[in-house]
Amino acid sequence: IEDLYRRMKGDKGYVDLKAWREVLGRRDTKQILQSLGVDAKTSPSDKYCLPRDLRKVSDTIAAVLLFNELGTVDGFEAFDLDQDGIISLQDFKVGAQQLQLGLADSDLESWFSCASTNNPNGIIIETWNL
Repeated sequence: IEDLYRRMKGDKGYVDLKAWREVLGRRDTKQILQSLGVDAKTSPSDKYCLPRDLRKVSDTIAAVLLFNELGTVDGFEAFDLDQDGIISLQDFKVGAQQLQLGLADSDLESWFSCASTNNPNGIIIETWNL
């Protein structure tokens, strides 16, 4: 991942938005997670009933949080924009946009629907930690 970061930032000293979107567009999230020491075969998304087609959302979120050196609590707080202890659908979509996840709204909505089944108002920290 460090080599990828060096190639993305070039001589600029930072990763520009275009390069970030390019990399996320052709991402292999399992490879990214494995490069960071996470066993993608037993990813956290296996612990709850997330449909296989939505695991890419979980893996992308995990990869971006790890890339930005954010733990699960920091990641939760990054998405809980109004800091009320619950990630609403609006919080989740805006957070995904700010983190440049590059995921379709329909995938975000489906993932959110699965992740918020324990709370009608949104995702709580206990669910996020799964």
